[in-house]
Amino acid sequence: LKSRPCYLCKQHYTPVAAFYHQLCPDCAALNHAKRDARTDLTGRSALLTGGRAKIGMYIALPLLRDGAPPTITTRFPRDAVRRFASLPAS
Repeated sequence: LKSRPCYLCKQHYTPVAAFYHQLCPDCAALNHAKRDARTDLTGRSALLTGGRAKIGMYIALPLLRDGAPPTITTRFPRDAVRRFASLPAS
C-alpha cells in the first residue's frame, strides 16, 4: 500500500481504518469516540431550517435527545410529521 496524508492532521499513514478510510489511525479513533458525544442542552431551544429530511432531520434527533427541542421549518410540514412519527422513540 502507498502511504497517504491524513485528511485532518496531514501525517502520512498506510494502515486504513475501516470506517474512516481517509484518516490516520489516531484521528480515526478520536473521531469515532466523538460520534456519540452528548451534552446537556436542557432549557435551550434550537431553530432548524430544512429539518424534514436528510441532514436536517439527523441534526434534529440529537438536539431532541440532548434536551433542546428544535423548531423545524420546512416547505412540507405534513411530510415532516410523517417522517418523525415513523422513527422509533429513544
